[in-house]
Amino acid sequence: MKTLRLLIAENWPERPETAWVLLGEDGKPEAQGTSDPRHWPAAQRTEAILLGAQISLHTVRVPRTNVREQTRALGFALEELLVREADSQHATALARGEEQWAVAVVARERLRRLVAQFAAILRPLDGAYVVAQTVPLHEGAWTVAVHDQEAWVRTGPCSGFADDVVAGTPPVLTLAALDSARAAGTLPHSVHVVETAPVADRNAWTEAFGVMPLEWDDEWQWHLLPMDAANLLQGEFSPRHRRGTTWKMMKMAAIVAGAALALHLVLGIGDVLIKRSRVTNARAEMTQLLRSQMPGVPALDPAAQLHREVNVQRAARGQLADDDLLAMLDDLSNALGADATSAVQTLRFENGSLEVTLVSGKADPAGLMQRLATRGIKAASRDSNPLHLVMRREA
Repeated sequence: MKTLRLLIAENWPERPETAWVLLGEDGKPEAQGTSDPRHWPAAQRTEAILLGAQISLHTVRVPRTNVREQTRALGFALEELLVREADSQHATALARGEEQWAVAVVARERLRRLVAQFAAILRPLDGAYVVAQTVPLHEGAWTVAVHDQEAWVRTGPCSGFADDVVAGTPPVLTLAALDSARAAGTLPHSVHVVETAPVADRNAWTEAFGVMPLEWDDEWQWHLLPMDAANLLQGEFSPRHRRGTTWKMMKMAAIVAGAALALHLVLGIGDVLIKRSRVTNARAEMTQLLRSQMPGVPALDPAAQLHREVNVQRAARGQLADDDLLAMLDDLSNALGADATSAVQTLRFENGSLEVTLVSGKADPAGLMQRLATRGIKAASRDSNPLHLVMRREA
């Protein structure tokens, strides 16, 4: 299983480019580079090494009891050390003692955002680690690990802080921390410097550190994690995709799809029942109208009977019935539109049936018959070239 390990600064993903190393199944690097997520290599696991001020390390006192009770007391112990509410922070134990724990703290919102961002780009996180765990440790010395313009200063097994290295200049917070250590009598005997790439101005650093010996070590192998490295993704942040999440999502999708199908069927049946009720009501109204206008006439097909009666009354008053020749020709002309000019070759009308032969290419048969249908005329095609139509007004 290949692992993609990423060095995530506090300005990611606003600045999407980040250093990465692809580890093979034997844990050895196969490839490395710096790029945005679009150019990251494929891997079965994705892990993030958190760099900068997004992480802080603390040593807290806990009651002498079992681990479960100590974990519960951790939040109260952190309240005295943190500026923000302890509930807004996520703490992970790096080392556990009988009365003291070393913990790494990261804002819940930051960790939640990272997990969501990696999930959104289809690179779900399998692990998140503190960069301090990758910085070389030297007994009685400090180590300053530099990447780009950020640095992590490791002052002990589970202690350290973030600093900035602007354009290669000496880290200000580190120099201030050395002054404080000198005053407290805890000054390290030397400071080691490791870099992912040469950025530090060595002359400026030597001058700024003064009598403090600086030792420039080999390239910082930030991707090397110790076997006991603590994974920050615990509790609510545990990788869900490694716990059968796919099956759960498929099960949920099936439930949602089944519910949607059931709702669709219910709505469809309801729509059919509503339309059937409307048709029944319309038939009842036409039957009532037929009986009121044509007493004594049996209601066999009220719609057709009323239609015929309307045409009879129109003829009695000297008006055109809708199945007369002129009325049907008017509908044919409107259906043809701009193609109506010189379109008719032959014409025959008898008993409400109109037969016409149209000039080839004047109209699309299917489109013409559809437009005639919207005008209440049923048309049938006998020949297609030239187009021969038989039309009759629908009752």
